[in-house]
Order: sequence, then C-alpha cells, then structure tokens
Amino acid sequence: MNSSYHRSFTGQSALDVLREKLRTLREYKGEHPELVKPTLPEGLDTYLERFETGSYKHWVVSNSIREERKTFRKSMKDYNKKMLEAEAKDSPGVAEKLEAIQEMVAKLEEIERSLLEKGAKTFEELHPEYRQTPSGNPLVYTSNQLPTAVSEKKAPYEYVFSFQKANDVTKARRDAYIEL
Repeated sequence: MNSSYHRSFTGQSALDVLREKLRTLREYKGEHPELVKPTLPEGLDTYLERFETGSYKHWVVSNSIREERKTFRKSMKDYNKKMLEAEAKDSPGVAEKLEAIQEMVAKLEEIERSLLEKGAKTFEELHPEYRQTPSGNPLVYTSNQLPTAVSEKKAPYEYVFSFQKANDVTKARRDAYIEL
C-alpha cells in the first residue's frame, strides 16, 4: 500500500529521540520568564522617504512613525524592568537544577556514543525513502523539521491611509482626499 496517509508518518529512531532530548537540555539556561523582546518594524527609517516633505502623506506617516517609536520605547522599558525583576528573584534551586541538567547531558552523550559505536542510525538514515522531496512536500518526513524557536520579527512598516466616517471612499477619491 503506497498512500499518502502512510507517508505522513514521522518516525523516530532511538538516536533521534536521544538527540532531541539532548538538544532540549542543552538549550536550558536557567529560569527566565518567557518575555519577547520588542522590535521595531523593518524599514521604519526609510519608509518616510517615499513621501514629499511638507505633503499631507509625509505629515501623517511621520506622526505614525513617531507613535510607533514611542510605543517601542515604552515596551522596551517594560521589557527591561521585567527582565531585571526576573534576574533579581533568582529562584531557589536553579543552580542545582543546572548542575543536574549538565550531569544528564553528560550521561546522554555517553549513551549517544555507545549507540553510534553499535551502529545506531537516525530514522532518515534507516528509511531514505522518507526524505523530503525537492517540491518540499510536507507529507514526507525530514529530520530538519524539528520545532524551532519562534522569533518575534515584525513585518516591514507600512502605513495604510484611511478615512473614518466616509462611506463613499473609492481609490480615486482616497487619492484625491490625500492630495487636498
């Protein structure tokens, strides 16, 4: 039977499981709150250059950018305050936990060496028919599809001109309003 349902299986060998556990343990750096560092949208500095100085568009966009920066400064201030508070708390037992994790990493590395000496292979090495196809078919297993950290990256800055309480705004009228 050669259906796509069977190809959606994402198998793991003992070596895959062990390496995933090692990766997770190595990433642990202590007890920190899951705070996302604020960022400014890309292109914020260059977006205003699109508009003629002194025009309505330039004025509106520059005010929007000013507010964006003000919000960013406040967010950074809050972020830094929360990070300092988290560092000051220094939860009890963190040092012991770090030490225990380092010991576990050492033991798992020994097990990994032992498995490799005995010929252990990853699922992808055992079953090459499940490698990702050039088309990037998501139903096919690939070992690089492990979860990755989510990065907080903002979309490029863009301002959308709109007029509230004006129901008859077409593209032509919107452009005319902006030119006023």
